[in-house]
Amino acid sequence: MKKSLSTVLRRLSAAGLCAWLAAGCSTTAMKGTPFFTGEYATRKGPPENRLNLWPLAYYRDPALSILWPLGEYTGDRLAVRPFFSIEKLDEEHSIYNVLWPLGRFDMRRGDHRFFPFFWGRDYRVAFPLYWHYDQPLGRQAEGSDSLWPLWLYFRDHHQHSLHLLWPVFNVKSYDNEKGWRVWPLAGRYERPRARRGHAYALWPLAWHTWAPREESWTLLPIFHTSRDTQDRSVQTLLGGWTRDASGASTDWWALPILGGGSRSPQASRASALLGLYGHHRDAVSHGSRLLPLYYHKATDNDNLFLSPLYLSRSSPDAGGWRLVPPLGLYRHSESGSSFHSLLYSQGADRAKARRWSCLLPLYYADRDPEGASFVTTLGGWWTERSGRSWAVYPLLSGGRRRADGGDLWIGGPLFHASWNAQGRSHWLLPLYAYDHAGDTFLSLPYSSWTTEDDRTVRLFPPLLSSYTGGASRWDLWTLGGLGHFSGGEQAGTSHLVPLYYGNRRTGTRLTPLYAAWEADSGRMRFIPPLLTAWRVNDARHTETFLSPLYATWEDDIGRLRAIPPLLSASYRDGDRRGIVGLLGLFHARWGGEAGRRAGHLLPLYYFDDQTFLTPLAGSLKTDGTTSRYWLTPLLGTRSGGTRGSWLFPLYSHTAQPDLQTSQGWFLLAGEYRRAPREDLTRFPLLFKHQRWRGSAGPAGRGPHDRQGWRFNALLLAHGASLDYTETRLPAAALNSGSSPRAAFNEPMHRGESGLFPLWNYQCERSATGRWTRASGNLLLALFDYRHEQGRAPPDPAPHDYSRWRVLFRL
Repeated sequence: MKKSLSTVLRRLSAAGLCAWLAAGCSTTAMKGTPFFTGEYATRKGPPENRLNLWPLAYYRDPALSILWPLGEYTGDRLAVRPFFSIEKLDEEHSIYNVLWPLGRFDMRRGDHRFFPFFWGRDYRVAFPLYWHYDQPLGRQAEGSDSLWPLWLYFRDHHQHSLHLLWPVFNVKSYDNEKGWRVWPLAGRYERPRARRGHAYALWPLAWHTWAPREESWTLLPIFHTSRDTQDRSVQTLLGGWTRDASGASTDWWALPILGGGSRSPQASRASALLGLYGHHRDAVSHGSRLLPLYYHKATDNDNLFLSPLYLSRSSPDAGGWRLVPPLGLYRHSESGSSFHSLLYSQGADRAKARRWSCLLPLYYADRDPEGASFVTTLGGWWTERSGRSWAVYPLLSGGRRRADGGDLWIGGPLFHASWNAQGRSHWLLPLYAYDHAGDTFLSLPYSSWTTEDDRTVRLFPPLLSSYTGGASRWDLWTLGGLGHFSGGEQAGTSHLVPLYYGNRRTGTRLTPLYAAWEADSGRMRFIPPLLTAWRVNDARHTETFLSPLYATWEDDIGRLRAIPPLLSASYRDGDRRGIVGLLGLFHARWGGEAGRRAGHLLPLYYFDDQTFLTPLAGSLKTDGTTSRYWLTPLLGTRSGGTRGSWLFPLYSHTAQPDLQTSQGWFLLAGEYRRAPREDLTRFPLLFKHQRWRGSAGPAGRGPHDRQGWRFNALLLAHGASLDYTETRLPAAALNSGSSPRAAFNEPMHRGESGLFPLWNYQCERSATGRWTRASGNLLLALFDYRHEQGRAPPDPAPHDYSRWRVLFRL
């Protein structure tokens, strides 16, 4: 029965998988469409004889489809979906589908269905109630027959199982299991070979299970007992126990006392009242508890007792303690002992060398070999090996006395004095402070100190002044920095703002009426009221003179002389001379190399050896070409090696007769070029025209020669007629139906025309007539045409192909 059921499940899974796969597009389902790229078993019609009005109609022998995918015929399949279809027409037994996926009749295998009925040579199914497989009746019967839930009958030769009104009645007789049940009254099942089984009554209240070495009885909810090779157990509503096979160890629990325990030769434990009471005993410890009254645990190295009124702990190694809350605590150990209470505490080490005591809040005292101390709320004293200290807290005062000196504080930080073998230091805030280490004295009216470089500093805050003096220099600052005077061998700058500035080392003197300083190559002198300055060199000769009326100086172009009121200047450098006026608007220069002259008066004229420019006329010579204009720079001509003219912004033309070339532009954006072999005229977005002139004939044409023309307008209309020579190498091999390429150095002709979106046509053919390729369309996808004739080496087979298509791209 299990084998038959698994067979049915596999068949149903396969049917579901087939239905899922058939729901989408597959290779076979595309045979009746122009998109099928595979091969038919029998291909009859050539591609040029096919009818393509897909999806309304499509025919290419032997494939026919009408209103695809509703009607289809492919030679081995006939379908009028979803009503009827036949598969495997080319075989003796076909497969029929009616209202797929409800009905399917497979004449080859004998499997049929019309949901929810399934039948075949050895099964009948009315899903999901009735199931019949093979022949369950007879002497050598094998199979099953079920009408759920009335009966379920399974037969495998002499083995059988019968269910009536499942799950109420069952009789089972198998080699490995036998039994019966009248559910829920009673039942019994056992496995004779394994000597295992179970029985029950009034399911699930009474149970009995058995096996070779274990057995259990259960009567819910009164008791449960079980035994096996390890232990034996009895459990009831009020308690229970579990004992091992030897009887030496027992675990028990009792519901009335809310506790339990265990017992063994090595240890025992018991608890009650949900854990509030308990005791335990083992080889290393013992103890008991009755919470919250007490807790006790003892080991060889520790003894602990806890209760609300008394607590203690003792250990032979670490000592111990006793506590009587909240009266006192006593601690003892190998190092000493101590007593603590709310007001009085005392302690001492084991040798009584160090003692201490405390009576809160009156005093604290201690004594040890290093010294002693006594502290109260008003003050105290303490001694150490280094000295003796004292303090009086209400006065914020204290002191310390050492063998090499001492300290004294009075009134907190207001007064402090310290002394040692080097001297004394003291202060009295806010009046003064003195430190003997740096011979420093600080006060509001006067302060002085010595710096690290042995200089003395004196400060007079009321006068906003300071003095610094050393062996080689002294400085005096006054009036908050407005005045500074320096003297000595290394004296610095001196000033008195705003009257005077001087530097003896650099020779600088600055006053409102006169100033002098050293420059790079002489000494500068300046009279601010006259805005006049001059520089005198080492020979006492005046090299530079600057004033509001006249100035002269040396520059890269020679000596310059300027008259600032006239905004003009002149310069001279050997034979080269020049005049500059009106801040550079006028400039004239002459002399120098070959007596060249140049000048300008902006905006009236500019001239030099090659150029003469004015607002009305001018000329410019460059590289053998002379450009001239009259009345306005917008109109002019070119002569010499390059000829032409311009009228901005209408056009510009340039021609080179020696090279037989010309070029130019018109209306700013348009351009044209003329050459012996190629002409070009274009205006962006409007039109473009090209013409090529090659050799006289194909026999004399080179590999890169072209002859013909090409034109397009507004990116919509285009046309071309072009003769050229193929320079690409042909492919090594060509697939069937692919467009071949021309042979190497083969003369070609290409023509095209079009007006978007009305039509588009392209044609490419060999000048020898060996092959032709042409294609075109009308209104983009409405109609398209393709024609191929001839084939290129190395495939010598003939090729002649034509195709017309309507609405293919839709």
